[in-house]
Amino acid sequence: MTKKSKRIGTYLPIFLIFLIATVTIRCIALIKDFDFTSGYFNQRTLISVSDYMLIGVCVLFFTYLFIGKSNMRVRFELNCTKGYVASAVLGCATVFLGISMLVRLKSRELPLDFSAYLKEPLSIVELAVFVLALLTSAYLILAALNPSRYSAGRAGFCLCGVLLFATYAAYLYFEASLPINAPNKLTDQMAYLFASLFLLFETRISLDRQTPRAYVAMGLISASVAAYSSIPSVVVYLATGKSVSNSIYDVTLTLAFCIFVCLRLISFDSAKEDEESAIVAAIRELADSTESQINLREENAKLEHIRLINAIAKREHDELLLAQHGAEPTEADGDEADFSDGGGDDGEPVITEPLESSQSVEDEDGSITPNDTTEDI
Repeated sequence: MTKKSKRIGTYLPIFLIFLIATVTIRCIALIKDFDFTSGYFNQRTLISVSDYMLIGVCVLFFTYLFIGKSNMRVRFELNCTKGYVASAVLGCATVFLGISMLVRLKSRELPLDFSAYLKEPLSIVELAVFVLALLTSAYLILAALNPSRYSAGRAGFCLCGVLLFATYAAYLYFEASLPINAPNKLTDQMAYLFASLFLLFETRISLDRQTPRAYVAMGLISASVAAYSSIPSVVVYLATGKSVSNSIYDVTLTLAFCIFVCLRLISFDSAKEDEESAIVAAIRELADSTESQINLREENAKLEHIRLINAIAKREHDELLLAQHGAEPTEADGDEADFSDGGGDDGEPVITEPLESSQSVEDEDGSITPNDTTEDI
């Protein structure tokens, strides 16, 4: 029997309310106070308020790790309508990002020589982003079309997505179109790092090692940061025609990931919780307890075996000492056998007994016959 898991439902209204509030305040701050030439804010009042609100929302969502149902396992299906849409949106964005990296590599006009790439390390990162973007697209296709819920191959491609977002965050750090500590660049980097962590927990689903509470908590946090980064950038770009991020590719990728995570969370909320998991958990707990008891008994048996060997060795040692003491000559008592040197010819002692005297026995006919009963022993 299965039942719906609605623990995440209490967080969704909070997510929407604070998301609308923070995004609105950041949009106003970008339009009113942002300097497109320097990449910094002239006044930080509004942007500071929105930043602190975002931090508070992330801390609130982190509490799901402690409030969410423990030992919860759900039948999380990726090949459904919501899964198809999520994979299509993020897949198109990753392909778009890979093509943009390929265009940038071509614009550098580097020869087909690895030494030329070593002279420009940023080109190596661009090539890595291009390859990882294609592999991440392969994961999204497998997630949408593979009917199996658990797949080690799909998990491997999902790890490429983890590396993609982490590598692209590093790429933004060294890319010179915006200052290193520009606030919008830092926001984009935070969004990509949280995206990398979320995909790491999604990898566990493909390996049947799901951690639902961490998955939901990281999904809410990563979706909030991604929306906070991308939606105001889209609004400002449509209103002014200028980009506040590193490029339009960043905005597209971040917005696509926000949609992807939101659809994943909706799928999770409508997924069915497997009540048999409690029985499975009890069986696993019993198996672990039995295994620990077996290990304890084996240790006790080994200790008892060692004690037995030590006891046998000590007993043999004591018997050997007793035998050595018993072989030494002792003084004979007066009434016992004489072990003096005056024995027989071969040196062995001779035991002598007193000879009996001669006696006469009267026969039946009255005659007397001498009877010598002397015996020499």
